[in-house]
Amino acid sequence: METNPNRCSACAEVIPDVRLMDTGKCGSCGQTRDVVDPALADLYNGFDLTPDEIWKFLPRLRSTHLDGIDRTLGWTEIGQKVNQRIRQQMADALDEQTH
Repeated sequence: METNPNRCSACAEVIPDVRLMDTGKCGSCGQTRDVVDPALADLYNGFDLTPDEIWKFLPRLRSTHLDGIDRTLGWTEIGQKVNQRIRQQMADALDEQTH
């Protein structure tokens, strides 16, 4: 079983932007609250995605780690969603240039 990477603002090494957080169980203190998945946030940062884009278009957690409602997203599925978002950004930029 995978360990829970999610961290609440009290347990995170760096206080994340609230737009990168979602409700889940903190893997450090075990509390259910707004948490960040640091590895996922780092991935998004590597693609220069803004917190607003992440909030509106992408999953903020790979897994909530909440009993009964949990679904884990794999890195492949996350990559597909990032790819879709980047393609949409490019299409929007081209559309703006032609109008």
